[in-house]
Amino acid sequence: MRVVLAVLILHLLAICHADDTPVFSWKSVEFEDVEKTATVGGYPSYVASGNHVSGIGYHARSGSMIVTIPRRQPGIPATVGAFCAKDWKKGSSPKIFPIPNGQLNALKEGFFSEAKEMTSADAVSRKARASGDDLKPIISVSTPIIDNKCNRLWFLDTGAIWYPDQIIVVHRPSMWVVQLPEKSCSKDAFKVIKRIEFSDDEVGDLSGLADLALDFAKNGTCDDVHVYMPDSLGRQIVVHDYRKGKTWAFRGHYSFDPIVRESAIVAGDNQYVIEEGINSLTLGWRDSSDYRAAYYIPLSGTGQFAVSTQVLKDESRAPGNFHPEDFRLIGYRGQQLQANRHVFDPKTGIIFYADAQEQSIRCWNVRRPLTPDHIGVTNFNASDIEGLDISIDSRGQLWILANKPLKFRVSGVDTKEVNAKVFRLSVNDAIQGTSCEDSSAINDDFDEAERNVYENFEDFIH
Repeated sequence: MRVVLAVLILHLLAICHADDTPVFSWKSVEFEDVEKTATVGGYPSYVASGNHVSGIGYHARSGSMIVTIPRRQPGIPATVGAFCAKDWKKGSSPKIFPIPNGQLNALKEGFFSEAKEMTSADAVSRKARASGDDLKPIISVSTPIIDNKCNRLWFLDTGAIWYPDQIIVVHRPSMWVVQLPEKSCSKDAFKVIKRIEFSDDEVGDLSGLADLALDFAKNGTCDDVHVYMPDSLGRQIVVHDYRKGKTWAFRGHYSFDPIVRESAIVAGDNQYVIEEGINSLTLGWRDSSDYRAAYYIPLSGTGQFAVSTQVLKDESRAPGNFHPEDFRLIGYRGQQLQANRHVFDPKTGIIFYADAQEQSIRCWNVRRPLTPDHIGVTNFNASDIEGLDISIDSRGQLWILANKPLKFRVSGVDTKEVNAKVFRLSVNDAIQGTSCEDSSAINDDFDEAERNVYENFEDFIH
């Protein structure tokens, strides 16, 4: 009896650890250092209901919080921004400054000149270059990826303005690499390292590029990295060899496609039909040959798939020269358990899923068979929110963004209510007392390069 009571108390303590007070929240996003009074292409430069935090990434070493707002609505002055956590109290609504700078985030009148008469979402205009600029501007970004090994920010720009009534393709999709502050957060510390533009053969004009995974060589430099990018609209995995500057893509496998019967997503009182394929990819442990399992999922579907990075790194197997069994089904998570994103924690061996329908974060220990019985519910719950995004920082903290991405796509958000909340929860607290917890499974010998632990640095969250 005492044992049962002790277990129950531990479980209740774990739930209490899951603080339901957001670290930050926004009804609407305010900006610093951007033009908000002009019009561009007939649209106001700033519309409060059009600005909705859709992605976050926390750099624990400097206390920089990266924020992304894809251009799904008019009036977004910056699609990539940041704020310094130390400057804002817990529960506040931080103002965001554009990174790398305001000029690279700004829309230009010329982008709209060939598309003024377009009213159909199927109509696409190609208007393109930023004349006189050394770098083409950043058009629309969904997800920031923090590289703790090299203190860099990575993100994918679709190159397209995707308003509800018109789509404007400004330039080719691209990948950006930006330097992050080494120590403390500073507006002037975000410098562009490289911009990589993809060709027509690699990525289509209208891509679903958002997430990416970084696969560094075990004893390599910051340039010795392969980048894996799921393309939900192109239904492919795009691979980039950063050292060699080469890109290729894998296409034609059924696991990259959406499952039509699983494309209905119920969020709150609303139902959306979204037919999007592979949307998230996360990397497991290295094996003795320096390869990993690349786990991936479609947005429209509940299956979990995996492929060895040995396959992905082999350009000769792309786009369709692979064996069908190279890309394999691991299992199904359960009915209506579509996920916006999933991430792997290298210390515990657990994959966390940001539910698309439920306001919860689920988990799976990769040492166990993937069945609905082995999918756990973490000690986190959000209310009055329709979508979740998730990431893990260098200290083993889960960062959870609870927001309203589907409503944002369709009509913009209601600025009279809270539309985005940011929560922080340690991995250990998230799984304590759940079916994912297994103290014997903790890997104390995991390669710390997988997750640099800055234990001697300040915690910038007040």
